[in-house]
Amino acid sequence: MKLSDPPHWIAHRGDSAHYPENTLSAVRAAFALDPAPSCVEIDVQLTRDGQLVVVHDDELARTTGSARKVSESDWDELKDLRAGFAEKFEQRFAEEPLPRLAEVLDLAAEADGGIMIEVKPRAAGAAVGRLLQERGEVDRHLVASFEPAALAAAEEEAPGVRKLLLISQPVEADLALAEDLGATILGCHHDHATPEIVAAAHAAGLYVWTYTGNDAARAATLKQRGVDGIISDRVGELRAELAAGAQ
Repeated sequence: MKLSDPPHWIAHRGDSAHYPENTLSAVRAAFALDPAPSCVEIDVQLTRDGQLVVVHDDELARTTGSARKVSESDWDELKDLRAGFAEKFEQRFAEEPLPRLAEVLDLAAEADGGIMIEVKPRAAGAAVGRLLQERGEVDRHLVASFEPAALAAAEEEAPGVRKLLLISQPVEADLALAEDLGATILGCHHDHATPEIVAAAHAAGLYVWTYTGNDAARAATLKQRGVDGIISDRVGELRAELAAGAQ
């Protein structure tokens, strides 16, 4: 990951304000922003036959219109689905494929960028760790999860992998958990990135990234509090609005 001076900008599910979330188009567009974000966040689910699919929900109806569940399907049953998120984008992206993680990592390699991979169950953490190890990209990307066991599983498969522990409303006791997991970043909801928790995290040697901030005034407050990274659906506009407000 290319980290500039904080706050670092993380494109949530790709450039998801303008392209269907968690798709190749959204990731490609995020890396094309000038300057590019520090990394691009995506979500990963695991199919019944062990394939890593880039999608937020286990149920596919919201973004693909299919009634299937990822965890109850083999990849062959999902590979022809389209992820154009018609509810939001109508038919503008009607041919957008449902991607697998390897395809997104290929895009990141082409862009010389990093991916924040949010994993759900423990098994997905292990699968992500194996894939990063196989690709020789343990140091390039970041594994994130609300499930400590998923991060531990990723570490087992890919020793030294970068880890981010997600906790919506952290308290100081959670900082010890992050340390035990070997996480270097604490991710929390922007409403709960208080000056106290940011200071405590920094004192514990942790960076603080917040989700999902789309408002310039809020981003300015987070920057004042010393937040290290802002995860946003609209990185390009928000970064420009924040810069304009500082002039």
